[in-house]
Amino acid sequence: AGKMNKSPWAYEEPHRSIHRDYLKLKMRLTPYMYRYARAAWDTGAPIVRGLVWNYPDDRRTWDASTQHQFLLGDWLLIAPVYTSMKVNKGWRKEDIYLPAGVWIDYWDGRRLQGPMTIDAYPVTLEKLPVLVRAGAIIPMYPAMLYNNQKPKDPLTFDIYPHGASSFELYEDDGLTRRYEKGECARQLIEVQAPEGRAGDIRITVGKSVGAFEGKLARRVYEFLVHSELKPLAVTVDGRRLPERADPAAVGWSFDPADRRGVVQVRLDPRSTDHAVVVKLDIDERQAIPP
Repeated sequence: AGKMNKSPWAYEEPHRSIHRDYLKLKMRLTPYMYRYARAAWDTGAPIVRGLVWNYPDDRRTWDASTQHQFLLGDWLLIAPVYTSMKVNKGWRKEDIYLPAGVWIDYWDGRRLQGPMTIDAYPVTLEKLPVLVRAGAIIPMYPAMLYNNQKPKDPLTFDIYPHGASSFELYEDDGLTRRYEKGECARQLIEVQAPEGRAGDIRITVGKSVGAFEGKLARRVYEFLVHSELKPLAVTVDGRRLPERADPAAVGWSFDPADRRGVVQVRLDPRSTDHAVVVKLDIDERQAIPP
């Protein structure tokens, strides 16, 4: 008997489109995973890792019940559905374990306090359980079908504010091994925000340090800031940005229906050799919706 063809394009609809959507999402997540690919080369730390890697003091992460979950880097927890839905008691994924901390559902924005076990996570064919650790800063390139299909501009930061957090963006030419000779660039992104209450959110994108062939001298920065409260104002280096309806225009907008609230901020092109500070002014007296 011949082997089953498991290529994504070998499936009929709707499976083919679902495969395509996840492959396109993976392409957008390239700068997030590339940072961990460099860390793997430097230290041996894996990109895909069992929960025990990040939470060795949590005995539950040593348990066989979490063996099919994994972390993608430090900030994304994936819980694949690996059994038939008929066996899995309908369209529910059981026993997803979340270690200590606050976790956000990637698809609908609900917040969950760990440690806890989700007994019935609703799934569909197109919904893979993905949880984001609060504080995450996830860089994303524009949608493309393959690496270097188009300029990696704008650079989008998907941000889940929670206390103080940071992420070091790593880039090189993506084609050669010149990074071994130091041809690469690093850029520190930092976020300061309250924990569990309303208050200002401050995002600092540091200057890009280092050089490689093809490095962008100027770039558009875009931010997707998860906030259930609408800012009173948004400033860039102390100057107010206009509120606007067109997401492609410079300025900001707030959509309370998008994953329980997302502030989208788009800047004009600016030098990657200089830092930029974006601040969301949020009234501390407001109550966060339950």
